Amino acid sequence: MKKKLIAGLVLGLTVMASTCFAHVFDRVEQYKGNELKIPQVAGIEEKAAKQINNYIVKNVASDAKKFIDKHGAEGGTAWLYTTVVRDDEKYLSLRIASASYFKGAVHPNAYVFGLVFDKATGKRLPLSYFVNIPSAAFLEENVRNNVFKFYASGDTLLELEASSHITHISEQYTLDANDNLDLYYQQYELGPYAIGSPYIRLDKLYVDRNGTVLPKG
Repeated sequence: MKKKLIAGLVLGLTVMASTCFAHVFDRVEQYKGNELKIPQVAGIEEKAAKQINNYIVKNVASDAKKFIDKHGAEGGTAWLYTTVVRDDEKYLSLRIASASYFKGAVHPNAYVFGLVFDKATGKRLPLSYFVNIPSAAFLEENVRNNVFKFYASGDTLLELEASSHITHISEQYTLDANDNLDLYYQQYELGPYAIGSPYIRLDKLYVDRNGTVLPKG
């Protein structure tokens, strides 16, 4: 009886663990001579996983495919890089770079997708789910005053150049394990190519004070 009870508890814990954490894997697809590693999700409720996977295929993989459709015949190539930023019982957050390269170009370009999904429903959550930013001007003012930190690709701390201005609030963002929100901007939007795809960090303390729905609330 005791052994059965222990086995049952172990099984129960295993089932609970499998429902908490997603399994993100690359589905390799050959597309017009290009190998695309399209991130897909398993290990969570089937309907939620399907909704997340459909979103990624429709909105992320299609970005790379459109480039191949337009420039593949000229030798252009594209590929996807995926980083799992957060995966817990409530949220799955991914950073996906859709990189593209024109034949003969000096360097590739990339569009960064920052995605946060509700794992129970599979819906992508907008930034406003966690916090409201009044305006792009407000965001820029707080970056220049070092209230919000400004980073280059590779997590190098920067200062926003005087000639650069934040004209919109990015829809591409991630939620990390410490409840910080990182707003990603694309190459050349807030500085030269050398800084890559920079991001602005809205730290947990700011989100706690100003959030509409807290990450752990």
